[in-house]
Amino acid sequence: MSLVQLLIAALTGVANPVGEAIAFKNSDVLVVDSAGMPLFRSSRDHLLKIARNPGGLVIRADAANGRVLVSGAGPEYWVRCAELAPLASCPASPPRPATRSIKIPRGGASGEVELAARGVPVCPGDPRCPKSD
Repeated sequence: MSLVQLLIAALTGVANPVGEAIAFKNSDVLVVDSAGMPLFRSSRDHLLKIARNPGGLVIRADAANGRVLVSGAGPEYWVRCAELAPLASCPASPPRPATRSIKIPRGGASGEVELAARGVPVCPGDPRCPKSD
């Protein structure tokens, strides 16, 4: 374990952080809480600053929900794997079946998150954004 990983483990109480570097697919991502509810949209630099994760490492992966924890201390900030560059700790999105039928989206977990994300603050700049110390 590197010095940075040991420091993150000591600060967060996580015994074995995943330790992969976080890279976004786009300029910003939707940040969700532990229940999967949208909190805000943020750039990588701003998110890592308020998450107290200066090394930009994955703290913990949640393969069942397809997301990673990026906050080193304080409130939990999660990012969905679909919004990150490929990581070993993030499950790849399942392959889509080849079909000729028309499918009507039912919302599902991803659709519900996107729907709930309407009107969330875009950080930094919005007064509703969390502040760093």
